[in-house]
Amino acid sequence: MNYTSISDVLYADACLVFMVTGVICAAIRWFHMCRPYNENEDYFYPARKQVTFFLVAIAMQFPYFLNPSDSETWCYIRTFGVIFYPVCYAMLFSRYFHWQKLAGWNNWLFFGGPMLLLAAGMIYSMANHPNWLYRQFEWIQYVIGTLSILLTMRLLRIIRALKRSIHDYHLQNYSTEEDFPYLFAEKILWIPLIWIAFAWGIFLSGSRDFKALIDIVLAVWMVVFLSKILHPQRIQHPAGIEEKVQKIEEEEKALAQECIIAAQEEESAYKMDAGKEGFPVKTEDADVVQAVLAVILRKYKEQHLLKSEVLAEIDKGMIAPANRFIAQVGYYNLINMFRLRHAQLYIEAHPEAKLAEVALESGFLSGSAFSKAKKSVKHIHPEYVANVIL
Repeated sequence: MNYTSISDVLYADACLVFMVTGVICAAIRWFHMCRPYNENEDYFYPARKQVTFFLVAIAMQFPYFLNPSDSETWCYIRTFGVIFYPVCYAMLFSRYFHWQKLAGWNNWLFFGGPMLLLAAGMIYSMANHPNWLYRQFEWIQYVIGTLSILLTMRLLRIIRALKRSIHDYHLQNYSTEEDFPYLFAEKILWIPLIWIAFAWGIFLSGSRDFKALIDIVLAVWMVVFLSKILHPQRIQHPAGIEEKVQKIEEEEKALAQECIIAAQEEESAYKMDAGKEGFPVKTEDADVVQAVLAVILRKYKEQHLLKSEVLAEIDKGMIAPANRFIAQVGYYNLINMFRLRHAQLYIEAHPEAKLAEVALESGFLSGSAFSKAKKSVKHIHPEYVANVIL
């Protein structure tokens, strides 16, 4: 260790706090899994290994702890965050949402390349060096900045695509927002941009004081974030539901393979009446529509009703078209049309009823869920809910 002033000691201490916090959080993340979720860790903790790597890899700033006043080491530290955070957050999101493993040239290029660059910078900073990096940093910083922008743009594309797919997935499979398995993750999708902004602040300002402040802020942030993710954010469904989901998905895939030509012909022949308010229905699928509506009519008061549970009660030969019909309307929209219609009838019959009472009687989890559904479901198709009674 080489400290030449009190400021160096403070910079080193702040960096040490950041690194040690990362390593401790990594150890806790790796070894701690709440029961009974540890029995299915791939589902409830899909990115556990990646989060552990991300937290441990923060210790790659170790050269700065040893010699915070060294100009070569400081050049390395200034570039560290603007490369590291876009790469790692892209990896974390791809794994958590898509179970995507680090395979294929594309992933190795965008992950392995930048991480090898940082590893080389770390080794160079700890070796005896002729101050080459410091002398060449005037043009190197533009290369690093350009690379960071490209990696950040890739992360932004991933975030935007994930946000759309998460929203669609929730609306197509769940009837209640509280059951959305990616609700927590959807809220934190943009957090990486804050970390990247901090890193750019260090990169552009070249301020060791700012670096020390950010080290402490991010150390606290890591602890808070860890406390959130230790308990899995995905909903644990009742026993047997996951097996039903898997079985239905397998059947749908088989039917899709058998009917792919017919489906293409249906799609080309299908015409939507854009002038009508409501949702399109294929006349040849009338029996399927009625079968789906009949199941929902019986079950819409079940607060945690899943699309898989509805499809499980549809005849095997109708599962694929039933799934297409639900997708056209949106599962969340379809179920909550019934609940909202029931709420209308209940309010008419009990005008003095409180919001919470109306919500529970209509199949909503709470008054808040009722209010959210009213805002989200723009139109109640009268033909779908014609048979709803108190």
